[in-house]
Amino acid sequence: MKSIGRRQFVTTSLGAAAAAAAARRSAAAADHITLGVIGVGNRGTSWVKDLASRDGVQIAYLCDVDSTRFERAAEIVDSAGLPSPKQVQDFRRILDDPTVQAVVVATNYHWLGLATILACQAGKDVYVEKPGSHNVWEARKMVEAARKHGRVVQVGLQGRSATYMQQARDYVQSGKLGELHLVRVLSMNEERLRPKGPDTPPPATLDWDAWCGPAPVQPYSPGTWHVNRFDYGVGRIVDDLVHQADTAVYITGLGAPQTVANAGGVYHYKDGRDFPDTQLTTFEYPGLKLLFQSTLWAQYIRETPSVVRDGDLFPDWLLNGTKVELFGTEGMMLVGPHGAGWQVYDNDQKIVASSYGRRGDKEHMSNFLECVRSRKRPIADVEDAFPSMLLCHLGNVSWRAGDRKLSYDAATGWIRNDPEANAFMQRRGRKPWLIPDEV
Repeated sequence: MKSIGRRQFVTTSLGAAAAAAAARRSAAAADHITLGVIGVGNRGTSWVKDLASRDGVQIAYLCDVDSTRFERAAEIVDSAGLPSPKQVQDFRRILDDPTVQAVVVATNYHWLGLATILACQAGKDVYVEKPGSHNVWEARKMVEAARKHGRVVQVGLQGRSATYMQQARDYVQSGKLGELHLVRVLSMNEERLRPKGPDTPPPATLDWDAWCGPAPVQPYSPGTWHVNRFDYGVGRIVDDLVHQADTAVYITGLGAPQTVANAGGVYHYKDGRDFPDTQLTTFEYPGLKLLFQSTLWAQYIRETPSVVRDGDLFPDWLLNGTKVELFGTEGMMLVGPHGAGWQVYDNDQKIVASSYGRRGDKEHMSNFLECVRSRKRPIADVEDAFPSMLLCHLGNVSWRAGDRKLSYDAATGWIRNDPEANAFMQRRGRKPWLIPDEV
């Protein structure tokens, strides 16, 4: 065997080390994700803070139609010692940049679906905030765009990424509750929106036409009233209810319902809103009824407090307004989203299983970023989240159609034999912000 001299050994070793270092740099570059955040209000800025703390992620753009929102988000990035992101009011500038791989969409509800579809068409992966879409047809087009363009699209239904929620799903799927015949979903909360102010010229810092986007342009008025207007929002109830709806869908595996029947009204808030402040919605499945129960004025019934969500505690289930109750032939499960945990009672009213909870926000974003790298489907893929969006939107469709019972055709995505109800399944949009039939 031929011996190797010292100089040759050192040279060979250095070459191997250099090659290994180059391989590590190449792998790190492959794992690096450059993204933009579209909408830097409270939720979008919270994601800026989260993303700025992660290795291998660069926030290249901050986008908002209101330029006053840039300063707070930019300071977060700067304080993390990262390169300062570009600040733009037109999100299409992000989509045109080939170095951007993904976007976080945290806009108002009437922009979520269209921004997601345009991002998919531009070859970007998308993390889109809840409820994910403005209407049923838009949600369907989001699924089509994600599949057609091979994009990762994660909907911000972060309960799916919480360990305790996955354990609850495993428990129910194991059959330990017996046969499920009734699932009750509660979203009973207090209204926390700023009322509509007087019409006034929009601030110079706000691109009001761009804010309206696909919705009709109405006179500017300060406040968060738009959440309860059809043109811009989905209603304050759906704004929160979608989390509980997704809890039920994720745990049980329910898909599209056969029928929907809503009963609701505007009984308390006389402010010109388009959505009810009290709402009961019943969905029919083979052998099972799913019931949504919601109010916005019952202040004695509230969402789970943070001390419970962040600690080893269970809520007072009687007075907890954000929960899901699953009734099986062998027991009942109570589940609270956002880290509230779950408990199971058997037929003797004894607690036989339980788990404390923690919020799944950080894990949810981690899952998205991992899937951007691996090209796997995320845990709240837009197609898997579609039933949750569908249920919430169908309740509103039934309400707008006069609280009539409607038959849903999952094969076509429309209401059977009801042109009036089908008119509420989508919106016409406003040029140039139109979603085409072929996405």
